[in-house]
Amino acid sequence: MNPKFVFRLARLFSVSAAAGLLALGCSTASESGSGPGSPTGGAGAPTSAGATGGGGAGTGASGGLPPMNAGGSIAGSSSLSSGGTQGEAGSAQGGSAQGGGAGSGGSGGVRDSIKLPPIGNETSGAGRLEKLSFPGPISKRDVLFNVYFPAGYDSDTTRRYPVVYRLHGKTDSRDTRNDLITSNFEAALKKGLTCPFIIVFPEAMYNSFYADSKDGTKPVETQIIRELLPHVDASFRTIADARARVLYGWSMGGYGAMEYMTKFPELWSVAVGHDAGIRSWLGLDADLDVKQGIFGNDEHYYDVYSPFANLAKNADQVRGRIATRLVVAHWLDMNRTYRDLLKGSNIDLSYVEVACDHNEQCVVDAAGLDSWSFIYQSVKSRASQL
Repeated sequence: MNPKFVFRLARLFSVSAAAGLLALGCSTASESGSGPGSPTGGAGAPTSAGATGGGGAGTGASGGLPPMNAGGSIAGSSSLSSGGTQGEAGSAQGGSAQGGGAGSGGSGGVRDSIKLPPIGNETSGAGRLEKLSFPGPISKRDVLFNVYFPAGYDSDTTRRYPVVYRLHGKTDSRDTRNDLITSNFEAALKKGLTCPFIIVFPEAMYNSFYADSKDGTKPVETQIIRELLPHVDASFRTIADARARVLYGWSMGGYGAMEYMTKFPELWSVAVGHDAGIRSWLGLDADLDVKQGIFGNDEHYYDVYSPFANLAKNADQVRGRIATRLVVAHWLDMNRTYRDLLKGSNIDLSYVEVACDHNEQCVVDAAGLDSWSFIYQSVKSRASQL
């Protein structure tokens, strides 16, 4: 199918910004804004027994989630019901989660004003991290994820938050270095470099390269894009809008960030890769467990999930929509190659090389605060874009 036709169909399943715009600028004074189309109702209230939201059905939020087949084409049904969350450790406390991905929204409706979290002492303390899961209605497997709620999430249940999806590296898991990312984020908060964000840590099943494996054993793209995103928006107080949704990946997760921003550009406003493992098909000779076990030694199947092939297809949709940042340490050649492709496509890009080995602690220490500032400034600048 012609990729531009697929993209146009995909946009029919999401509510584009119509009347009113989100105000995402944070300051010492609280700000509020209005947004397009009011996606209402699918989620139950997260409670002390764990988040029990049944939400995610439908395509209400701007930047909504069209159901997709493995090849990226749109499936027949528009339902994205994601079931209820089972709290594994602790609660997803904090009041009713309205909106986030249920209902049709309506292209002409105006969302209620949103009081956004300010920068300042009130929101710069320590947040909390929870391990959660829910049954995937499409993958028929439990969807595992951790979620960080910033300080103030529980005390003021009227606030809504932009969301960062932090994608882990190969051989890592949803539990790997959560504390490194959240402590670096909290340092950025204290310096006034960013607003509070919810941070979601998806599980990518060791070596999936954020694809659906050809043999069906690791449906990671399906779980993250079609199940986790609508579930998060339905279960927690997110700003359910593409302009308030961010990708931030390390190593293999950097590949995933570039993959998802180029394959699903309608879902994001920012994509950051830290020493991203952006391997081409030939480059995967160094990762034969991925080349064979995930992509089945099939280059055409790899192209379905390739940030190279998807950039070639969707550069017009990425351009002007998604701000991109690459912080590079060890993987110089592959990142310089991708940098040149992005620049050649006139994609907004911040590119930094740091003096580190392939060590996430070193990279975060060298450039993490700047990455959080980049994320916030980019989200803020895109808040008024249709």
